[in-house]
Amino acid sequence: MSETQIRKGMKIEDIAIRLEEGQAYKMYGNDYNHLLNREDTDRIESELVRMEAGKKTPNHIHSDLEQVYIILEGKALLELEGKSKEIEAPAFAYIPRNSDHRITALEDLSYVYVSCFFDKVTPNRTEEERVVYEKKLVDGDS
Repeated sequence: MSETQIRKGMKIEDIAIRLEEGQAYKMYGNDYNHLLNREDTDRIESELVRMEAGKKTPNHIHSDLEQVYIILEGKALLELEGKSKEIEAPAFAYIPRNSDHRITALEDLSYVYVSCFFDKVTPNRTEEERVVYEKKLVDGDS
């Protein structure tokens, strides 16, 4: 791949990384690693998520994107539009745009999600915005 084929400002080291090399942060009490930052792409982002058994994400809806989850380790309960299904690694799940969803770790869980934005990519939240967003979701004010 020539330098001109790599998005401006990105290096080969940025687009081919080990999962644990992503920028780490916490949300909903779970561990996240940015793998591919939305601000570095035209339409996608990707993150590694690690959850302890019993942890979950709050129910939420994405109006600007759809997602796929690739379950690497563990077992989870995926809830989508009021229906639920247990999934166990290795597994794949599709989360359509505008669907109410959440995931609960039934065992320690590791999964990668890939988000595909329909229109322009929305900017990453600042740390302060992330805290407010997380509080709204957890409190049920999405």
